[in-house]
Amino acid sequence: MNFPYLARLAEIQHRLGPTLKELGVKAQYFRNDDGERGICFRNKCETVVCPVEIFFGSGAAKGWEGSFLVQEHFTSIEIGNSGWVHYRDDGYEDRFALGADTKAAFAQIESVMREARIVHRYDGKNKIISKSELGDAYQSLDELLCVDLDVSFDVRREGDTESIAFTDPYGDTKWVLVFGSADSRVFADNVQIAVFRCGRVSEMMKFVCDKITGADIVEAHLRELGGP
Repeated sequence: MNFPYLARLAEIQHRLGPTLKELGVKAQYFRNDDGERGICFRNKCETVVCPVEIFFGSGAAKGWEGSFLVQEHFTSIEIGNSGWVHYRDDGYEDRFALGADTKAAFAQIESVMREARIVHRYDGKNKIISKSELGDAYQSLDELLCVDLDVSFDVRREGDTESIAFTDPYGDTKWVLVFGSADSRVFADNVQIAVFRCGRVSEMMKFVCDKITGADIVEAHLRELGGP
């Protein structure tokens, strides 16, 4: 690591020490595949991350002018009352240019970090969803079932497979949605009724929601009658 970058890292550690400790992360130097250098914020095991990165500009040898912050956005979603949490990647980021004023630069860095807070990742034992498809499936179910109805969800993990189980209030069917590394499976009352390739969660949830509401039966009946 070149001295200018080491100096900027040491400056971060010194000036933002209390904030880093509060968030449970440390400042770490990085160089990405594109050759860009900067500072990220995470714990030693990379299971607690502040989704903010500093990218060094050409003036890093003297200070912060020309460097910029990138903040990724995540939303924390509790999976019903199961105790499990999904950190949804919202798919967009904000960028903030840093200026020559060191005091103003650090005020901006700290402000952005506090706004971003932290994202927890699966550490091998915690109740953090590692399959984003399960989180997406829960949101579809929440919109369909949980606005006015009390539905309990049971989340389980076995190896690299995660599943979510619930009983729908319309037909008392016990549903289990299983998300693996190669595919996703749908079970109704312990019988497998569908398999979907990974990445087809929207198609999968349309299938499940149509089954729960009976929309597939209505559609089939309309086809029999020659309707749309």
